[in-house]
Amino acid sequence: MKLKEIWDKLVKSIGIPKLILVMAAGVVLIVLSASDFTGRKDTVQKDTGAGETSIHSNEEESETGYTKRLQKQLENTLANVSGVGKVKVMITLEGSSEKVTLSDPVYSSDSTTENDSSGGTRTEQSMKSEPETVFEENDDKKSPYVIKELQPQIKGVLVVAEGGDNDTVKKEIIEAVMVLFGLESHKIKVMKLE
Repeated sequence: MKLKEIWDKLVKSIGIPKLILVMAAGVVLIVLSASDFTGRKDTVQKDTGAGETSIHSNEEESETGYTKRLQKQLENTLANVSGVGKVKVMITLEGSSEKVTLSDPVYSSDSTTENDSSGGTRTEQSMKSEPETVFEENDDKKSPYVIKELQPQIKGVLVVAEGGDNDTVKKEIIEAVMVLFGLESHKIKVMKLE
């Protein structure tokens, strides 16, 4: 069968819109899988018990970079708010980032049959499931397949601003930080910059 005949059969059976959608999904999957194989780092594993394994990065650079990026973004945003003036921000994190890996459940079953003296039988069956981490090989290195990365939680935010002594400005800063980071107000401190 020639390529033209195959194409015509596909168009007739599926239709052009569905065929285009399937092809676009294939391209997206190829792009996503190609980008997933870049930038792996050596890590330590920890079982989460939910069919997934989390990996904690040994490098503190990623948390430091993450914190600095958040601080800079918040400083730039608050500096544009009326009355805030010059601003410095400090953010503290709770814990570290985690990489969640893909794991397949491995099932095992056990069956025990007992016969008693009066001729009766009793059968016990037990089933056990243990997660097994899925690994990928890249350049002869075997590493866990990471499905998502969880950033550390923000523990507290300190904002030091020129307008930090003005109650209205202080309230607006606190509300902005609450909205941006989902923090309670008692975890946010606003002070006057000298």
